[in-house]
Amino acid sequence: MPLVQVDLRHLRIARLERRLGARLRSAALLAASVSVAAVLLCSCTSSTGDTGASSAEGVVAGSQGSSATQGISNAVGSTAMKISNPGGLTLIPASGPTTLSPNWSTNDGCPAGHNASAELGVFNLKGAFESRTSLPIEGPGPYKSAPGAGVLDFDLNNVRLDDAPDVGPDGTLEVAVGCYASGAGLGSVVYVHSTFVHFSGNGATYTTSNSA
Repeated sequence: MPLVQVDLRHLRIARLERRLGARLRSAALLAASVSVAAVLLCSCTSSTGDTGASSAEGVVAGSQGSSATQGISNAVGSTAMKISNPGGLTLIPASGPTTLSPNWSTNDGCPAGHNASAELGVFNLKGAFESRTSLPIEGPGPYKSAPGAGVLDFDLNNVRLDDAPDVGPDGTLEVAVGCYASGAGLGSVVYVHSTFVHFSGNGATYTTSNSA
């Protein structure tokens, strides 16, 4: 088996482990919050004699389950996602060797209803969604990646090779911010900010711009 294929498999495994860890941490916090809310709800119901407590608790639990299911569906990937506001995403540094894993920031936050978390995704120039490519960042934004939050899965060379294999070494891909309805990159998603990453003829360097 070619060495590059073995290396990419190891990178994929490492990426999945990092994502799973981040999602499990967020899911544990979410479960704890729901449990506390349920206890408080039951306590209030006991003191007032309201018999509708079990129904209200069921709605809370059902909502969380639906959100998690949507997140699993989105994690698998979909196509023809619409990027509503190209621009507003900055890679740091904006150019350099593709052996870098740039940090990133946005100039504003995600829209209401989809501002619980954000995560980068990759598109080709036909507008087809290729893959998620970072850990999620929690909260409404503006966003700035940091260790454990928003960092890219790979360096940019391997983002192209693994996440967007149909983009050549002299090609261009669009990196966009996915804004999620729930934490940990779960729930429904809209893509808002983006930037274009242009690779050099041999794939060794990159530059960025707000247009293809």
